[in-house]
Amino acid sequence: MNDDRGLVYVVLEHFTRHLHPRVLEMQKALDGGACLSDSDVAHVKEVIEDMRFLRPLIARHPDHQPLAAAVMSLYTDIARRAWENETSARGRP
Repeated sequence: MNDDRGLVYVVLEHFTRHLHPRVLEMQKALDGGACLSDSDVAHVKEVIEDMRFLRPLIARHPDHQPLAAAVMSLYTDIARRAWENETSARGRP
């Protein structure tokens, strides 16, 4: 196995400093019934796509798989809740 320590560090650091704070802000907005901005929607799509790109790295590091699964679940939940809020805002069941 190649040495992925640097890449793992960068990914974890990016999540900690940038992605996690933003997803917490989105959760708070969604909890209040808000809809996501176009920028937030693009961010969610980008993170989900990045997770697909990172699959080989995650597969090589099973110790990080639970965290990766939790991040993917978090963003999937954000997307679902955003859809629900958007649907409610438009008056559809």
